[in-house]
Parts: sequence; structure tokens; C-alpha cells
Amino acid sequence: MKSYLFVASRAPFTSPHTLELIDTAMVAAVFEHPVRILFRHLAVLGLTNSDDIRPNGNRNLVKVLNALPTYEIEEIYVCESALQHFQIESAALPDCAKVVSLDAQRSLFAEAAVVIGAQG
Repeated sequence: MKSYLFVASRAPFTSPHTLELIDTAMVAAVFEHPVRILFRHLAVLGLTNSDDIRPNGNRNLVKVLNALPTYEIEEIYVCESALQHFQIESAALPDCAKVVSLDAQRSLFAEAAVVIGAQG
């Protein structure tokens, strides 16, 4: 079974790309593919807000992430250097998120059979 790595890099709330990426990850998981999601660059900005709906109509990303275990997606990763750049504390992240170094991210890319990204 092919493993998938979904990489979100776009700024949240400026477009629906990150949520569409997560929707695609859920579809892959429904078909019993191992799925991991990595948040990098500007995408990390969407991981700390608790509003239900954003001004542009996008769903709340944190609530969507907290529902992912229902789809057997339990490997959510966040780029450590992006958190440092935007001065976001790991304690502000959803419980399901694991902070990873650049070396660990390289390993995620190397281990994945398929990489799908929403780049900014």
C-alpha cells in the first residue's frame, strides 16, 4: 500500500488550498492508504486560531485536524523552523500536532511513496 505525505505550505485563510489538501488526505485514508500531513511555511499560521469560520468562509483548520483520527490520520507534523520564524509556541498547537526538525522532514519525504503539496 502506497504511503502519502500531504504538504501544506500556503497561507491559511487566503485560499481554500490547505483545507482541500486535507480533504484529499481524508479520501486517501478512506481507501486505507497510510497518510501523513506536514505543515510548513505560512501554513503553520492556521494552526492556532480557534474561530469556527474564517472571514473568507473557510472552515476552522484546528477543528478539522482534531477530526482526522476518525479517518485514521494521526500523523500531523509541523515544521519547527516555521514555528520559530512566526514565534508560535508548540503549546499553542493542536494536541495532534508533532513538531519536527528539518532533518525529520527530509525523512518524511524520503519515506513517502507519494508527496502531494499545496505550495505557496
